[in-house]
Amino acid sequence: MNLGSLVSYCKPEHLAYYNQVLSTVHSVRDTYPGYPQWFNNKFMYGLKNTTERAYCFAVDGAKLVGVSLLKNTEPEKKICCLFVSPDYRHIGIASKLMQASFALLHTQKPLMTVSNNNLSQIKPLINRFGFELSRKQPGAYRPDLVEYFYNEHYLNSK
Repeated sequence: MNLGSLVSYCKPEHLAYYNQVLSTVHSVRDTYPGYPQWFNNKFMYGLKNTTERAYCFAVDGAKLVGVSLLKNTEPEKKICCLFVSPDYRHIGIASKLMQASFALLHTQKPLMTVSNNNLSQIKPLINRFGFELSRKQPGAYRPDLVEYFYNEHYLNSK
């Protein structure tokens, strides 16, 4: 597997990979109620019909192994979801997806939220790229979880 060739930017011919996203990020659905509806009604609608959504993905052959779903509006530049399949973790894919996301969003300080049940997995990446904790919000998406919000103070600092 050649890591340099794994990350691609959103192009119309890559829309076929979206069929694999929901099954690839199945654990995200457990954390965020309504995730499949958000993905189909907001994300995919925006990807197909506006310039407000974009994604980067990593593939191994025809298999989707990592994805970064993005919201690209003024003033909100956000990484909505960053996920790498467990068998492909710790080989640099998340870092490549993060860098590709920065390029597509035209910022090194995008917004991102992470639930406390996923924080330990992504914390090294957040630290490496200099994300700054803005606030913690209990019950933001689920009553039993705390959501950590990063880089919010960059929203209005242009």
